[in-house]
Amino acid sequence: MVKSFRIIVPTARRPHLLQRTLVSLAGCRWPNCDAATIVVENGTRDSADEIVASCADKLHARYMFVERPNKSHALNVAIEDLPDECLVYFIDDDVRLSENVLMQYTAAAAGISDGAFWGGSTAPDFETEPESWLKPLLPADARTFDEQEYQRGSQYMVFLGFNWAAFAGDIRRAGGFDTRFGPGGSSGSVGQESDMQQRLLDLGVRPVFLPEARVWHYVPPERCSPEWVVGRDYRYGILDAIKSHPRPTNSWGIPWWYLRRLGRTWIRYQAARLGGDRMNTFLAKRDFYYQKGLVKGLLSLRETKFSQRRHA
Repeated sequence: MVKSFRIIVPTARRPHLLQRTLVSLAGCRWPNCDAATIVVENGTRDSADEIVASCADKLHARYMFVERPNKSHALNVAIEDLPDECLVYFIDDDVRLSENVLMQYTAAAAGISDGAFWGGSTAPDFETEPESWLKPLLPADARTFDEQEYQRGSQYMVFLGFNWAAFAGDIRRAGGFDTRFGPGGSSGSVGQESDMQQRLLDLGVRPVFLPEARVWHYVPPERCSPEWVVGRDYRYGILDAIKSHPRPTNSWGIPWWYLRRLGRTWIRYQAARLGGDRMNTFLAKRDFYYQKGLVKGLLSLRETKFSQRRHA
C-alpha cells in the first residue's frame, strides 16, 4: 500500500449530494495506511461543515472552506500542504463508489511515489433516463467510460475528473490546477482535470487505467438535455481555443479562418432548422456553438493579454 492517501472532495452548494457521496465513501473498504478525506467547500458555506462533522470519525474527514468560488483554486489549496509522495484521489460531491475502489488505487500505487497517475471506469447515475437518440451524444461524464473507451482515447481527457488519482508532488510539478478552467474559472470553460492530466503527460507521467475502480456519476435531468449538450460543446470550444494559443491574424486577435468557420456553421445550422430534421438540426447547432466557443476563448485570451499589459 501507499504510505499516505488522501481523498479530495470539492463541493459547492450541494449538501444533499455531498451527504450521499460521503455515505457511499463510508461504505468502501479502506486501505491499511495513512488514509483520510478532505472535503473542501468553496464560494459560500452551505452546511458542508456539519455534514463532514457527522461522519468525521468514519471517514477520517477534515473540512476546509475556501472563500474564492473557484474549484481549481480549492483543489490547489486542498493539496498544498500534502507531502509529495501522498497519493491524492479526486472525486466529486455527486458520485457513488464501488466497494473496492480505494483498495484498487492504493494497491496500484504501492511501492512508488511519483511518475504515474491512475483513473477508473465510470457510469452515469441518471435521475431521469434521457431519450435514446441523445444518449450516445451526451458529454463523457454522462456516458459509460470503460476499458474500451479508454483504449479508444478521448478528445478532451485521459480519465474522467471525478475518478482519478495522482501524487501531490507530480501535480505541483505540473503547476497545479489552472484557475481559468472549471467551475468558477475566469474563462467560462470546462476542463481543469483534463488540462492537468495533459500537463502530467507532457512531463512524462504515465497513465494507468484501473477498470475495476468504478464510480457512478449523478446526472440530473437538466444535464442530459439537448440544450445542456450544446452548452457543454460551447465550453469545450472555449477550452480548446485557450489551450491551442493560435497566432492572431487581425486586430481582434481572432484568425480569419475561425470567423469563416463560424459563418459556415451558422449557415448550416439555419439550413438544418429550415429542413426540420431533429437530429440534423441538433448536430448543426452543436457544431455552431463549438465554433462560438472557440471565438469566445480567443477573445478571453485577448482580454487577458490587454489586462496584463495594463498592469505591467
